[in-house]
Amino acid sequence: MKTQLLFGLLAAVLVLAAAGCATTPSVKDLSDEELIARQLEGGIAAIEAKDEAALLEFIDESFYSYLVGDRDGLLSFMKGAGDAGFLDDIDIDISDAVIEVDGDEATMSPILARGSFGYERLCLIGKKINGKWTMTGLEPGN
Repeated sequence: MKTQLLFGLLAAVLVLAAAGCATTPSVKDLSDEELIARQLEGGIAAIEAKDEAALLEFIDESFYSYLVGDRDGLLSFMKGAGDAGFLDDIDIDISDAVIEVDGDEATMSPILARGSFGYERLCLIGKKINGKWTMTGLEPGN
């Protein structure tokens, strides 16, 4: 079970990896919910590209998850999972995700991740820092 949660965690982290990549002129006109939704969709492309360097930029230094620990623990886990091929056929479904924004903090769930590791529901936790959404946590969703 913990292995499934960890691989689902990896998938959801990569979904949020594009959480600042949408830099078109119209971005300033979007609500926080719209920005986050756009970023989640862009993250699916990051999964396919397996771009670890881009990921680091979008995970806040305060990140913590009881599944992997701090930011360094997450990055170490993700590298191992990518090297082992667990991202090769991953499917991320954000069609039912509800984004709740409270000031400069947000949650997004459920994020559904499917792959060779099984199936998992996740909840992303984000924070807007200097006008940019970053990920500060990730936990199993409901």
